[in-house]
Amino acid sequence: MSWLPTPKMPGPGGSLVEAINAISEMQKQHQVQKYYGPNIQSEMGYRNALTQGQNIENEYMPEKLRQANAFAGLQNQYYGPKAQAEINYSNALTNKYNTMVPLEAKELELKNTYYPDVTKSNIGLNNSLVKLREEGGSGLGVGGKEELNFQKFVHKDNPHLTPEQVYEASNVVRQGGNQLSDGTKLNPMSAATQSSLDRVTKAGTTAPILTGNIKAKQAEAELAVLNKYAQEALKPYGTTYGGKSPQQILDSFKSDEKSQIQLGRFIAAQALNYETAQNRIKLANGQPGVTATEELMRISGQQIEGNFPKLSQTARQEAARYLDEALAKGLEARQAVPIGASTTQQANKKESNNKKEPDDLSLMSDNALEKLYLEPDTSEATKLVIEAIAKKRRKK
Repeated sequence: MSWLPTPKMPGPGGSLVEAINAISEMQKQHQVQKYYGPNIQSEMGYRNALTQGQNIENEYMPEKLRQANAFAGLQNQYYGPKAQAEINYSNALTNKYNTMVPLEAKELELKNTYYPDVTKSNIGLNNSLVKLREEGGSGLGVGGKEELNFQKFVHKDNPHLTPEQVYEASNVVRQGGNQLSDGTKLNPMSAATQSSLDRVTKAGTTAPILTGNIKAKQAEAELAVLNKYAQEALKPYGTTYGGKSPQQILDSFKSDEKSQIQLGRFIAAQALNYETAQNRIKLANGQPGVTATEELMRISGQQIEGNFPKLSQTARQEAARYLDEALAKGLEARQAVPIGASTTQQANKKESNNKKEPDDLSLMSDNALEKLYLEPDTSEATKLVIEAIAKKRRKK
């Protein structure tokens, strides 16, 4: 081991920095000598490992070269046959094209003929898929896909619309309208569009609400008919004393046909009043039980207590006939009400301005009533009321 050089100390008045540098150099030399042995051992181990690897490679080199020469020999051996096989295959294809049978030639001719159309169709399909994905079609649920279907059906019903107008049209049709904001007319909904709209509407509400709305609309239509029949039958006995009609009691003793017809219709009207009361409860979305129905008849002033000291067969037969006729007409009015989910959400009038039929038709003039009656969108129930008003005015 060599001795570390002793740093030369500065003489009196020498530099302190030189002394510090000398000490640092001495410490550095000490560290180098400390790790000199381990570094040499590590370097020797690394070189020994390289030597061992090279010895192994040299050991297997002859076998590696032999296998490489054998593979090259196989490639050279089969190169000629392989090249000849490829030439023969090419010649066979050429011969097939030159000697193509008629059906194969026709098939190729058709493929070439329709290739442009097939290409355009594939492009259109890809564009449609892109548009569908842009609209979220591939990731939408049942309701979202049905909404897209509804807009497509609206477009099919109205091919004159631009793509920008289809969205507005779908909203207008949904609300029962028939024209856009710019005045563009819309065609009536097809059955397929109506069915699609029903499914869209069902997705946005509940079954009890839909059922209640349908029953209310049916009750409204039937009420106008039954109430018309009942009021006409009760009219001769409308003035009562203590809930009874003196004229009704007097007519029961008569035997003329007119009196007996009136009595029979009065009896039928009593039953019709029960039906009209139930329809009024349905219209208010209530439950038409027996107690509620009788209570509504009592407090509405529609119940007249009948008294029949004598009742003829003619009156009984007329009561049955009149009641059956009224119920049949009421059934027609009820069946005329659409039961689709979407129709229960729409207004009675299908104009875009949501114009409604007047609440009190009796205040309208004859000309106005006739005009309203002839409008195609006027409901059947309203038409029946107009007929009743016109008949009453003719009698006067």
